Amino acid sequence: MGPFQIAVLAIMAGSTALQMYSTRQGYKAQQESIERQAEQERIAAETEELKRREKNNRILAANIVGSMDSGFSLEGTPSSIYLAAAEKTGLAEGLQSLNTNLLQAQRRRERNMAGSVGRRQVFSQGLSGITDAALQYESFG
Repeated sequence: MGPFQIAVLAIMAGSTALQMYSTRQGYKAQQESIERQAEQERIAAETEELKRREKNNRILAANIVGSMDSGFSLEGTPSSIYLAAAEKTGLAEGLQSLNTNLLQAQRRRERNMAGSVGRRQVFSQGLSGITDAALQYESFG
C-alpha cells in the first residue's frame, strides 16, 4: 500500500472522527438546552405557586378581618366556609404541583432520549466510517 492510499485512509478516519465528535457535541448541546428549559420551567412554576399562595393568604386574611369587623366569631358557618375554601385551594395547589412534577419528568425523559439517540448516532457513524475505510482498503488491494 502506497502513501496515497494511506493518506486516503487517514483522511477518512479523521473525517469520521470529526463527524462523530460533532454529532456528540450537538446532542450534548441539545441535552443541556432541555436541562435549562426544565430549570426555567421549574423556577417559573415555583414563582407562580408563591404568587398564588400570597394571593390566597391576602384573601383569607381579608375574609377573617371582615368577619371580625362584622362581629362574627370564627366558629360555626364562617369557619366552615374558610375551611372549604382552604381545602379547594389545597387541591388546586396539589394539582398544580402534580402538573409541574409531570412536566419535569417529561423533560428528564427528553434529555435522556437525546443522550441515547446521540450515543447511537455516534456509534452508527463510527461503524459506517470503519466500513467505508475497509471497503476503500479492499479496493486498493
